[in-house]
Amino acid sequence: MGLYPGCEASLSSPSLWVDTKAILRHLSISRATLDRLRQEGVLVEKRHYIKKNPTAMRGVFLWNRQRCDLALDRI
Repeated sequence: MGLYPGCEASLSSPSLWVDTKAILRHLSISRATLDRLRQEGVLVEKRHYIKKNPTAMRGVFLWNRQRCDLALDRI
């Protein structure tokens, strides 16, 4: 089992999980807005985003496009 139970199958789909620059373009929002959505709990770790390297102090995140769309009522 991986570090994020339930995410293994989804991680194999490269178009579903994207880096931060790609999610900013996809959602048409700024980095500040993305950070605010995380801080306010609209986007939740291990649901909407995961750390690419979970042991790193500063995370490089991968974002689930579908789940972010749903959280922002875009679907």
